[in-house]
Amino acid sequence: MDAVGQAGAPGTLVQGAPSRAPVRWMRWSQRFTGAAFVAPTVLVLGLVVVFPVADALWLSVTRPQGRRQVFAGLANYARLLHDHDVWSAFSNSVSFTAGSVLGHLALGLATALLLNQAIPFRQVFRVITLVPWMFAGVVVAMTWRWMLDP
Repeated sequence: MDAVGQAGAPGTLVQGAPSRAPVRWMRWSQRFTGAAFVAPTVLVLGLVVVFPVADALWLSVTRPQGRRQVFAGLANYARLLHDHDVWSAFSNSVSFTAGSVLGHLALGLATALLLNQAIPFRQVFRVITLVPWMFAGVVVAMTWRWMLDP
């Protein structure tokens, strides 16, 4: 009987099955090469993202007193909740966001319904509508192709 595709005894390889080297036997350089490539990006992101966020959180719980910052706890947040300008700005942001999203949704839906009708040159209008959307992906693909060209 053919051994291909059948389970063998424990510890034996079935003929035709790919052999895998256990991870614990990999050399140190093979195991940590990926981490070495990712480390600079993680470091830069840590400096560019984490440090400003931590600094903003620290500044939000302190108050200036002369040339130094004094810990104020959550008093700054309590003061914000009672400030009319903050609620006005919040209302403006919500109104703008809702209007923008609803406007884009209405315009997109109207365009899709129009391009789905049986009109002359429908395919041309569909292509004209999709070209700006496709253009960014084409530029990225061409850039990568140019960079990785041997």
